[in-house]
This record gives sequence, structure tokens and C-alpha cells, in this order.
Amino acid sequence: YEQIISLSIQRNKVYPAEAKAQGVQGQAVIRIRINRQGNIIYSRIEKPTRHAILNEAIAEMVRLSNPVPAVPANYPAGNLFEFLIPVSFRLE
Repeated sequence: YEQIISLSIQRNKVYPAEAKAQGVQGQAVIRIRINRQGNIIYSRIEKPTRHAILNEAIAEMVRLSNPVPAVPANYPAGNLFEFLIPVSFRLE
């Protein structure tokens, strides 16, 4: 399920054109908390990149991803679930 959440969020990743043009790259880790319905009720860039433009793109990516797929019925009990999700911006 964690991989499903990560893929759901990564689908909304947009590499800012300005960052690409400047050759800016970076890696970050975001922390999200979701409820059983898949609503992101908390998000934070736990380990930001060194570039504000990429960090802003990450915040927008999370915003656009809300809600994520609901928690499966057979997932462990609880009402809130927390995930750490790596995000990478790399020029190929």
C-alpha cells in the first residue's frame, strides 16, 4: 500500500521548467499522514532539497494528490497512517 501511495503522489510531480533550465536537481523526503479514506490531513517536507523552487513543486505535488487511494480494509487497524516518501528531481 505504501508503494501505491508513493506512486499516486509521484504522478503529480512536475519538474519546474526554470529548475531544468538552470540544471537544478535535488532529493527530498516528505512525511504525510492520511486517514482511512485517503485524505492527506498533514504533510511536511521532512528533508527538503536545497532549492526553494523544487520544494515548492513538492508542496504542490502533495496538494494535487489529495486524496490518495483509501486504506485497504485488510490494512492494520487505526485511523491515521504516516508515510515517509522520497522524491527525486534528476536531469537525465
